[in-house]
Amino acid sequence: MENEDPYLLLVNQACYYENDKQNESLIHPYQAMEHGVTFCLTPKDKLNPDGETGKQKMVVDEVNIPLLYDGRKMFVRIRRPTDNELMTLEKLEITSPEPFNPETDYQVDNVTRRETRRKYKQYPGGLSMEEWRKRLALAPEDVIRKTFEATTQLSMSVEAENRLVPRQHYKSRFPFLREKRVNDVFHSDTFFPSVTTSRNETCSQLFFGKDTDFMFVKPLKSESHSFSALQDFGREIGIPRCIKTDNAKTEIGNKWTEWCRKYLVTTKFTEPHHPWQNYSEQGIGELSRMVRRCMTAFGAPLNRHGWCQLWCCRVRNSLASRKLQWRTPQERLTGDTPDLSVFRFHFWQDIEW
Repeated sequence: MENEDPYLLLVNQACYYENDKQNESLIHPYQAMEHGVTFCLTPKDKLNPDGETGKQKMVVDEVNIPLLYDGRKMFVRIRRPTDNELMTLEKLEITSPEPFNPETDYQVDNVTRRETRRKYKQYPGGLSMEEWRKRLALAPEDVIRKTFEATTQLSMSVEAENRLVPRQHYKSRFPFLREKRVNDVFHSDTFFPSVTTSRNETCSQLFFGKDTDFMFVKPLKSESHSFSALQDFGREIGIPRCIKTDNAKTEIGNKWTEWCRKYLVTTKFTEPHHPWQNYSEQGIGELSRMVRRCMTAFGAPLNRHGWCQLWCCRVRNSLASRKLQWRTPQERLTGDTPDLSVFRFHFWQDIEW
């Protein structure tokens, strides 16, 4: 070591812990550097950025004090000084006796702090606002912040951009970006009509939008086919941001769960014995009343109720609703105004050519 003589180190603005067994203490390097202390923190067995061997020391008032290194931190050995050492040894002041307040020392005013936070704050993807403005055609910052709330940022990092050696892909790496997405939470459940349809369908899977009241139904030959209804819903309507179901085995099975993971769909479940938490129960009751009313009024055979479900569901999505401020569920979900010209006939109406 350059100097093995003991020194008295004076550390101002520090916490004192009175314990005879305390043999180490941490110091803030920047606080000491503000007082003129110089640190060389490169270990002796390593090279600094200039290619020189590390000095592993701190310099206080032109006195070199060697530092020890245990592989994790730099340190000096300390002990309680004797009364004689307090009177005779040279005192080296490491930190200033003035209060240490970085904001006051640097005289950073409120405007500067806000500008610093704005500049270095991380937005989606870990990017700064300046970078986002460049990517979004230099739009105003307030517009970009509102855009973050009105859009999704599901995949900001692409593996191919981070790999040293590119890799071929035979499947889409982001299938959830390829499909259309709908901004609503859909509740789903299976219901069982008392009559089998002409196509041997024994049940139906209903999807009901919580905020949009949009309804999608799929008649099934068996409850085990509910996963195919989920796939058809995603293909024909879109990928919802969340699906809430009860704890039916078909709705918590591997296929259902893997599909939700693949397309980044949040899954939620109702509490046991609380069926009213599933809004699709309300949709099932409303659809059942529409089907019974139409089947009775139009004299349709009972085994045709599967077709009637599909027709009533499509009609309902085109009907104005008081809950939606007299707008239609289809418009609320997709933004498209439905056209009633497609309803040229009622259900089970005789058509002559």
